[in-house]
Amino acid sequence: MGLRFRKSFKIAPGVRLNVDTKSTGLSFGGNGLRYSINSRGRSTTTVGIPGSGLSYSSSKNHKTKVYQTRNTLQAQQKAIRQAQEREKAQFEVNVFENQCELVKTIHKECDDYVDWTQIVNSKPPYELGEIGRHELEAKNKSENHKLKFTDWLFKREEKVQN
Repeated sequence: MGLRFRKSFKIAPGVRLNVDTKSTGLSFGGNGLRYSINSRGRSTTTVGIPGSGLSYSSSKNHKTKVYQTRNTLQAQQKAIRQAQEREKAQFEVNVFENQCELVKTIHKECDDYVDWTQIVNSKPPYELGEIGRHELEAKNKSENHKLKFTDWLFKREEKVQN
């Protein structure tokens, strides 16, 4: 059995305001006969014999089919949202676990074998003091450069040569 909250306030003789966790309602009548309506659209009529403990109660939902359908759709939307959140959380857990596995197996996934002794014993691309391939290309480009008239006119000679 769950915990419930309900409070009733007397507004006038025979009229009460009832506050519950799910709705608020008004109740009219006294001992033996009472009519209640709440904010969820439900109305209840209760007839009883005072002091005997015997009573009869009937209730109706006065909200139209449109409101009932809206409530059903809102409940479905909430369930869909919760399912999406669970799916997203599961995806994030899978990503995290995959990252953990990657860290644990990184030593197995290392690069190709490098033969350092072969590299040490191999001949260098050019000898010390020799001009390297890139330096040679840059010198040739600088020597073969022809200054354009617009570069001379706007005094951009230094910028073009660099």
